[in-house]
Amino acid sequence: MKAFLKSELWHLIINPNALSDKCLNYTEPIKDILIRESIRFESHIVISSGICKTTIEKLCKEGNCHFMVLGGDGTLNEVVTAIFNSGIDTTKVYIIPFPLGTGNDWCRTHCYPKDALDTAHRLYDAHFIRHDVGTVEVLRNDKTAAVRHFVNIAGFGFDAAVIQQTAGQKTKFLASAKYLINLLKVLFSYKPAQMSIFSPDFSVSDKIFTIAVGICEYNGNGMRQVPMADPTDGLFDVVVIKEIAPSKVIKNVKKLYSGTHIGQLSEIEVYKTNALVISATPYGKCEVEGEMLPEGDYRVTMRPNSINLLSFK
Repeated sequence: MKAFLKSELWHLIINPNALSDKCLNYTEPIKDILIRESIRFESHIVISSGICKTTIEKLCKEGNCHFMVLGGDGTLNEVVTAIFNSGIDTTKVYIIPFPLGTGNDWCRTHCYPKDALDTAHRLYDAHFIRHDVGTVEVLRNDKTAAVRHFVNIAGFGFDAAVIQQTAGQKTKFLASAKYLINLLKVLFSYKPAQMSIFSPDFSVSDKIFTIAVGICEYNGNGMRQVPMADPTDGLFDVVVIKEIAPSKVIKNVKKLYSGTHIGQLSEIEVYKTNALVISATPYGKCEVEGEMLPEGDYRVTMRPNSINLLSFK
């Protein structure tokens, strides 16, 4: 691992807006650690999703495939999406995330240190895994209106409504509490929609509260919503929660954080698949790693073992 890290030129993608604009406080110390370890890198400041997209796609087309990402789940998502959109062979791409977001949910599955500086100090303790990647296509009138890739969880219905409520409230301090407050705000006004899920492996048509399509385990600032997910098995773990009383959600919130809700509530169904289509009338909502997608129907497909990501697990 040490020889590999030192042999490549790494492109350091820095989102200065991460961690409530405090990302830059960590940037120089992380650079100092990399310099001391003789790890070669070039820095790129990406102040918007558009700049991130054009930067990554340009680097990929120039033949670069080694990236370090200073930011949160959303920044990692932007980088992965841009890499896949560049058209290169993604199995040759290696990514090292430094968790500097408010949730850092992807990193929880992979047992990252809580502090980004500790991640930098412990790089030699980790290893790369060939990670699954999901693709969400937004469908409108049977045409693809948008495409997003993800390495953690795509949420539909209530999950997406909470993210929409939380948008713009980026803060590291008490992030889990703020997410829970927003969850409760949305809970009492949200109405489960009639939704249909079609897959080669199962189908569901019912009033549905929320759907989590998971590659990894955690979302919502530490909720272990898909506890059985394996990011290398080539399958999505799909957790469907059908119409449920708000009081029952509140009563079982602790189970969502511990992952013990599976098998405990009659409204919850669990499936495995590598492809599914989710539709609703009117169009539904979807979020991917904290980023909202346009409303529509959604086709979700698996790209198994298609990129190399650093894991401490």
